Amino acid sequence: MAAQQSPSASQAGPTRFRRFGFWILLTTLVLVHLGLTLHFDPPAAILSQHPLSGVDFDTHIEQTWRVMEGLDGWGKTWVYDTHLLAGHPNGVIFDADNKGWELWTYALHNLGLSPGLAFNLFIYLSHLLVIPFVYGASRAFRLSPNAALGASALASMVWFFDGFAHWCWWVGMNAYALASYWFLLPLGLFYRYCHEQRPWQAVAVAVLMALGHLIHPYTFFIMVAPMLVMYLQARKRLGRRHHLCIWGIAGFVVLCNAYWLIVAFTFWHYILDSAFYGGTTLRFLWADFASLLLDPSSTGILGSRSGFRFIALGATLVMAVHWKRSGDDRGWPLGIGVGLMVLLAYIGGYSHVLSQVQPYRHILPAAMLAVIPAAALLSHAARSQLFRGLTPLARGVVITCLGLPAAQHLTRDILYFFPEQLPKVAPLLDGSRVPVTASGFPKHLPYRHIAYEPKNDLIAQFVRKHDTGGRWLVQVGAVGEHLAWATDAEILGGFQHRNLQHAFANLFRIKAQGIISSQQWATYLQQYGIEWLVVTFPRPWFDTHPEQLEFVTTVGAHRIYRSKLPVSKFAKGNGEITASVNRIEVTGTDPKQDIVLRYHWLETLVCEPDCTVSREPIPQNAVGFIKVTAPHPVNFVIENGYGEIAD
Repeated sequence: MAAQQSPSASQAGPTRFRRFGFWILLTTLVLVHLGLTLHFDPPAAILSQHPLSGVDFDTHIEQTWRVMEGLDGWGKTWVYDTHLLAGHPNGVIFDADNKGWELWTYALHNLGLSPGLAFNLFIYLSHLLVIPFVYGASRAFRLSPNAALGASALASMVWFFDGFAHWCWWVGMNAYALASYWFLLPLGLFYRYCHEQRPWQAVAVAVLMALGHLIHPYTFFIMVAPMLVMYLQARKRLGRRHHLCIWGIAGFVVLCNAYWLIVAFTFWHYILDSAFYGGTTLRFLWADFASLLLDPSSTGILGSRSGFRFIALGATLVMAVHWKRSGDDRGWPLGIGVGLMVLLAYIGGYSHVLSQVQPYRHILPAAMLAVIPAAALLSHAARSQLFRGLTPLARGVVITCLGLPAAQHLTRDILYFFPEQLPKVAPLLDGSRVPVTASGFPKHLPYRHIAYEPKNDLIAQFVRKHDTGGRWLVQVGAVGEHLAWATDAEILGGFQHRNLQHAFANLFRIKAQGIISSQQWATYLQQYGIEWLVVTFPRPWFDTHPEQLEFVTTVGAHRIYRSKLPVSKFAKGNGEITASVNRIEVTGTDPKQDIVLRYHWLETLVCEPDCTVSREPIPQNAVGFIKVTAPHPVNFVIENGYGEIAD
């Protein structure tokens, strides 16, 4: 008679099989995610000695380069930047969303990498942490390994194939894209700490939250609601020591970010209204659901693709209600966390105050948080054998009516990002080509990154060759930011809605189309010492001021004009000026005459030797220019003394 197998032995086989299947699925997911990363960010583009350029990338490069100059030259994380906007404090407020990227680049550069490669590797970081962070957070929220794997897979699909998510990391908002899921791991560990009170959990939460706020300050708005709900749920079972520990976590996060918060608040009097982007309303909810593009400045300049997002959000609603009814304490924090961010995304535009934080962008962390309850719902449905009682016909009806349309919609979402891989459309019988692709729409970009090649940067080459000291007014924000870091020229331009008063020195902040009279052109060109104008989107009115501007040449997509008026960086007096970061050297002046320089005044500037600086009011600019009162030396230097500001 054959020996009877023990129950434990009989169970070991299926257990090992399930474990092996899990590792196969995990490996497959990681490889797919890695493959998609390399497709959209090929090594030729990222593993380059030159930073990835274009749109928001140029803004963050310019900010990062200046911060690195400040750290290397003065041990400070901000500078008085003479290269942009006639002198402005760079690294104080506008770059609050770039602090982590700056420190990352600076640290890797000091380890021996080129600044460009160090900067680019942050892009890979934002891609590659999706799986481990979502999986770790899912496990912290007590999902099974298989459910956590499902959450990670859904997060990967949102990351690559949700229109807004793809837009964020493609356009250069990688810091926010990273923050949109980074918060999940400290949030999950905080949930566990509220239950288990293990010291390592508190330490991990503190460190991850501090880093998250360095990556992007909006981490606070993302995390505050679900963390507060968890804390209130656990307050009765936490001892005094644990309450102090939780408040200590908050203090540690503030302390780690204090170096830039102090500087930001010191210059807060320069801040401007920021309610320009992402102020969406309820009509965008319908537009997103129907994959319609309404306002590219809010939702991104690519097709609206939101299938994976709405699956996660819809499943969260169902699972949050189920958790609440069953007494599971995950329902309130996750449901409220997702719900409030969705509300902010779709009704925040009704409030001017809420519009300051670009409400729509919160739809991305909402979707990333939603993948956890969505995966939990799928796991619950599988465990409860939801369709077991249905007849084969009923199951077929469910699959046909629900599964097939969903699969069809999601497939279209995915294929949108692979236009180069779609089959070619056959010509008509007469041989003519139809103006659409296989998707039925006109051809669009593949939304992949390509390497920046300085040899192909014709506009930067032109600026370097012709820069003789006069300023360059640049129409397009990204082009201005690019020239500010790629050349040594002084640029009036850059991101038009920079939230500092110094941005009003940029004509295109005041008049977006550049439509002003000839007399206004004359006044403006002379007030800011502008010698050149770079126009990327030509308009006929730029050619209607022959006494002020002359067309010089076309460089790539840009038309170049030159001022016919005598321009100088001296508003009063004369001499020679040599400007660099944190320093303006003035020589050959008349010591008996007041000097006014066409550079923005700043309260931390000092004049050496034996001279003083003060503010000189100027029209339509609250900041004012630099005045050096007579008597003063023939030669003097104005430097950023940093004053009482510490960081």
